[in-house]
Amino acid sequence: MRSSFRRSLFASLVALAFAAFAMITSAPASAATFNWAGGTSFWDIVTNWSSNPPANPPALPGLGDDVVINLAGAQTVTHRLGNDTVNSIEIDGANMLAVTGGVLTVANSFSAAATTTLSAGTLTLNGISTMASLTLSGGTLGGTGTVTVAGPSLWLAGTQTGTGTTVYSSALAASALL
Repeated sequence: MRSSFRRSLFASLVALAFAAFAMITSAPASAATFNWAGGTSFWDIVTNWSSNPPANPPALPGLGDDVVINLAGAQTVTHRLGNDTVNSIEIDGANMLAVTGGVLTVANSFSAAATTTLSAGTLTLNGISTMASLTLSGGTLGGTGTVTVAGPSLWLAGTQTGTGTTVYSSALAASALL
């Protein structure tokens, strides 16, 4: 009798431990603010990012995270590969975002104080977004949000898709888009 009670108690404790582990590991990660620390470089290099709270091990920004690019000078952050989704992006000063490949999705606000370039890949903006200027030479600008482009822009190639709206508040130079 006593040994079956021990086995039953042991089995119950093991089941409880597994249930607790499952709850802990399946809980969503807390959102963080990721700050760009890499100078002119590539989005997909983990060491270019610092986060608050710190990611351990170091990680790229992901779903629910806010991205801030605010370094001195004119740094270019290039998204060249991967399928990345973040909550928001704020690019201050003369810093720029270049999308040359992959898919970068911004669930909420996107703001860029300097030029945003899109030559390949996809930039999906699903919130209210502002850009100083846009150079679209390939790739796809899509999403459900409203994008307001304040300064002179250039549309040489590429597509704009989705139910969102792009408002050009200044001159737009467009090539013969077929």
